[in-house]
Amino acid sequence: MPKAILENGEHGYLDNNRKYLLNQAKARLSELVDDVRTTGSAVVIMRRKKTAAVLIGVEEYEELMELKDTIRTERLRRAQKGKSFDLEKVISELQLGSL
Repeated sequence: MPKAILENGEHGYLDNNRKYLLNQAKARLSELVDDVRTTGSAVVIMRRKKTAAVLIGVEEYEELMELKDTIRTERLRRAQKGKSFDLEKVISELQLGSL
């Protein structure tokens, strides 16, 4: 179930992760990267007491980007449902060459 954005602009998903102020994260970056890689847990980086970034592992990032692409594709599919396009015109507009 999606978490709501909290009154302070924070997301509830971030609540269960370790949080570091930016200067603390800078001083421990190598250690934090190693920890994220080995445990798979995210690290939240704060700037001026607000969430600024989240450090996650490569695998998790790739999964999120794949999910994002899937969502975009599904949104596009729904938006174009029932519509038709002239293939030659689309290819020309996208500068993909010719048929």
